[in-house]
Amino acid sequence: MQSDPELSKAYQEFMDKYLTMGHLREISQQELQTYTGPSCYIPHHGIWQKKDQGRKLRVVFNASKPTSSGRSLDDLLYVGPKLQNNLAIVVARWRLHRYAFCADIKMMFRQILVQPVHTHLQRILWSPSPSVPAKHYALLTVTYGTASAPYLSLRTLKQLCIDESQNLPEAVRAVNEELYVDDFLSGADDLNTARARRDQFIHLLRAGGFVLKKWVANDPTLLDEIPPEDRLRPTFL
Repeated sequence: MQSDPELSKAYQEFMDKYLTMGHLREISQQELQTYTGPSCYIPHHGIWQKKDQGRKLRVVFNASKPTSSGRSLDDLLYVGPKLQNNLAIVVARWRLHRYAFCADIKMMFRQILVQPVHTHLQRILWSPSPSVPAKHYALLTVTYGTASAPYLSLRTLKQLCIDESQNLPEAVRAVNEELYVDDFLSGADDLNTARARRDQFIHLLRAGGFVLKKWVANDPTLLDEIPPEDRLRPTFL
């Protein structure tokens, strides 16, 4: 990274934000010396993604990298059954709506905490400079790049549906029929029903600590109650 100052700066900002959001913690030397349970270090690296406004850093956590044992963390994780809806069916159903909208669950994986003891299986090393000794950190949330992440995130949403099924039945239906991983594609044949579905889904996710971003709709009035910063540009489908 030292040969690319822009990458180095972006990587440091990414790690700082990870810490301030509470998704990462530093492991003290005392804990490193006294902890006797299983642990694993996940390598990570950054890649540039092209965006309309330029490029954006994406940090990749590679849990499929073999460790000194010859096996990777992904080799040992329970992947779980496939829970995501069929994309073709979700899109086909969405295209039938007269009034349609879609949104994205912001940082879905990182809104879900893992058991504290399991965070030691998600350790990383990080130093902003070769002249500074690397520190040990633990990732505290479901980590994208791990084999179990898709199952854990969707199973969490399924549990949220179970917990809120009596209060928000329309939102529960939406998760079961109109959600593809972290993308929500919904609508209705009339505006009132479309707004009701939108609002119930927002309330359901809010109950679980999730936030919807990148809203877009084929009728601008469906976005009237959505903060401008949560809308995608352009906002019209």
